[in-house]
Amino acid sequence: MKTHALTQPLDIARFDGETRIDARLVDGATRDFNLMVRRDVARGEVDVWRAGAQPRTLDGDVVLLFCASSSVTVMLTTGDALAPQLDTGDTLRIDAADALGCTLTGDGAVLAVSIRYTR
Repeated sequence: MKTHALTQPLDIARFDGETRIDARLVDGATRDFNLMVRRDVARGEVDVWRAGAQPRTLDGDVVLLFCASSSVTVMLTTGDALAPQLDTGDTLRIDAADALGCTLTGDGAVLAVSIRYTR
C-alpha cells in the first residue's frame, strides 16, 4: 500500500478510484477535492497553481480554475481585456484552452483542472 503524507494545505494525493485506501487524520479536519472521470470518455488532471508564480499554459478541452484560497485575478493571453477575479470557492470554466497562456495575480491559489476528451 502506498502512503501519502499530506502535511501542507493543498497537498495532492493521486490514486485510481478503485484503489483501496486507509485514511487517517493527523492534525485536524480536512476538505477534499476529487476529480473523477470516466476513463473511456476523458482524461483529467488537477494541479495547484499559486498566484505570483510563473505564467502557466492551459491545455484541455475544458479547464476549470477553482479558487481554493483567498483571491486571484486570472489573466489569459486571448487578447481579451477580461481579467476575472476569483474569490475562495469561485470557479472559472474555459473551453478549448489549447496552449492558452494564463497568469495569476493576488495572494491565493487555484486548483487547475484540465479535462481532455478521448472520443
